[in-house]
Amino acid sequence: MVNKEDFADKAAQAGNAIQYSGATGSIIAGLALSEIGVIIGMIIAICGFFINWYYKHKSYMLLVKRTFAETNALKSGKITVLEESDIEDTNG
Repeated sequence: MVNKEDFADKAAQAGNAIQYSGATGSIIAGLALSEIGVIIGMIIAICGFFINWYYKHKSYMLLVKRTFAETNALKSGKITVLEESDIEDTNG
């Protein structure tokens, strides 16, 4: 025999699924193909912005680490800076 509470829960779940699918269908049916294309284009542009920001930030952080490492190496005397007089003129 079917429990009344289980039946009510399953009926409520089915009702929610029908409601959400109906709402989604009405939104899609209300949009023209060009409007859907514009929305997809905006989503792609926003995703591209965040991906670009992430990798630019990562590149910047690597540059900062490299700069600090070079500065510390210069201060400790592990590397020296070449002067223009130290570079040979290979142009003739």
